[in-house]
Amino acid sequence: MLRRRSGKDRFWIRAAAGAARAVSLALFPGTCLCCGTFVDARADQSESGKTRLISGTEPYRFSGEEIFAAAAADKLCPACLHAFVPVKSPYCLRCGLSFRSRAGDNHLCGRCLAGEKPFVSARSCGAYTTTLQTLIHTYKYRGKTGIGHLLGDLLYRNFLKHFGNEPVERVVPVPLHRKKLVSRGFDQVFHMVDQWPWKKRYGCRKTPTGAMLTANALVRTKHTDSQTGLDRKKRAVNMKSAFAVSEASMIEGRAVLLIDDVYTTGATLEACADTLLRAGAAKVYFLTLARAM
Repeated sequence: MLRRRSGKDRFWIRAAAGAARAVSLALFPGTCLCCGTFVDARADQSESGKTRLISGTEPYRFSGEEIFAAAAADKLCPACLHAFVPVKSPYCLRCGLSFRSRAGDNHLCGRCLAGEKPFVSARSCGAYTTTLQTLIHTYKYRGKTGIGHLLGDLLYRNFLKHFGNEPVERVVPVPLHRKKLVSRGFDQVFHMVDQWPWKKRYGCRKTPTGAMLTANALVRTKHTDSQTGLDRKKRAVNMKSAFAVSEASMIEGRAVLLIDDVYTTGATLEACADTLLRAGAAKVYFLTLARAM
């Protein structure tokens, strides 16, 4: 018969585990995922302990810097942590573009005023520069898939902040074409979303808000050239007829949240949104890691 551990036993077990962790950190200190310098875990605990307490209950109360620190403080050095650039007000209420002027309220930008967009709103975790840009490039192009855990956590916290109170019913990662998947070795967007704390029920994966992961709802039917270096019009032409819905019943009449890594001109995301809306989606939202400013 197994003996139940007493409170005293549990105390000493926790103490031993803490001591072992301290010795491990002293002998094998962590390195910054961005620049590679050593990360002092003790400094991290004293500096960002408060932000670690951020929960999923009221994430809208926290700033972009606080959310980034909560996700990344123990994985980045102080310099890289503080170099992160959040998307701050005032920004476009539709596409999320941050305005150069720091005065005034959030409002629609000129492009969103000039024409209709196939989405309700787009939000990003931060600006596509400095720390966030380096993390994304290292993750995507150098095969450091472990960074996907950090980026996935950052995405999830921002999902709760920006869309926790929205009627999002489906979460759809922007897919890779099979040729790109073979060459890269992994689907970077799905890998990040796969890190979210999904609740598995009846064979489905749902967030605490009730949004269901539908990773196979959208497929990439056209192997497009790289968008790098193309202007807005050429990007739109490049993405024409690049996506299709595999099963309309998965998204029909539903509010869909599209997930991608970077929002540059919006050509890829808008092509996805057009495809989803034609297949019967009720409305489409965007969430990306970064926003080109």
